[in-house]
Parts: sequence; C-alpha cells; structure tokens
Amino acid sequence: MVNPMLMKLWFMGGGACLIQHFGQVDPQCVVILDDIKATAKGYQRLAAKALRKRGVVFEE
Repeated sequence: MVNPMLMKLWFMGGGACLIQHFGQVDPQCVVILDDIKATAKGYQRLAAKALRKRGVVFEE
C-alpha cells in the first residue's frame, strides 16, 4: 500500500490521461505527465545508453 503523504505518485503516458480526467487525486501528492509517448521515450533513452556503452553510435 502506498502512503501518498510520504511520497509522490507519478503517472505517465496514456494511463495518466485517465487518472487526470476521471481520478480524484490530490495535486500536491500526484504528478501527472500526460505525454502519451512518455514510456516509449524512456525506453528509447535506456536503449541508446546501452548502445553507447557498447560503442554503437545511436542518433535520435
């Protein structure tokens, strides 16, 4: 169980849009990043970092 008084909840991507429109959340305890591509962008950065470690040049 998460205690929102101790930590912030972060919602990202398409699910964040649902929380933003239909959820009842305290804006001081919740951060909503409504960029639908947020998760994909994060995985792209992780993949680019892994490729750079291996010496592969990756252009974004």
